[in-house]
Amino acid sequence: MKVLIVDDSHLLRNRVRDLLLKVNSVLEIEEAVNAMDAKKKIRTFKPEIAILDIRMPGGSGIELIPIVKESNKNAKVIMLSNYNNQQYIAKAEKEGADVFLSKVEEFEKLLPVVTEFSGGQREKSVTVD
Repeated sequence: MKVLIVDDSHLLRNRVRDLLLKVNSVLEIEEAVNAMDAKKKIRTFKPEIAILDIRMPGGSGIELIPIVKESNKNAKVIMLSNYNNQQYIAKAEKEGADVFLSKVEEFEKLLPVVTEFSGGQREKSVTVD
């Protein structure tokens, strides 16, 4: 399973990467720090799961949703953002997002969602330095 993390926060990308390492079926992880970088990586990496922030330099994660879906018609898109008002959620859903999670209130749901989407199982314990 190939997963792309798109967020301008280095700390958040690391936190998400650490979570993804707990899913047996996640084999490749790529990261992008802004929308332009993400567009390039989406086209070359063709992720099966994309975890996108909404606001970042160079554009919006919502604008990336159709690009992800075009690169891989079976790709799943998880929006992970601090901007969880109904307007953003509706726009993300309209563009094809599969899940919308609040970074603050729902971060703990990310691991089960990725596990479900990847068809994988969580490892019992993982140590990440």
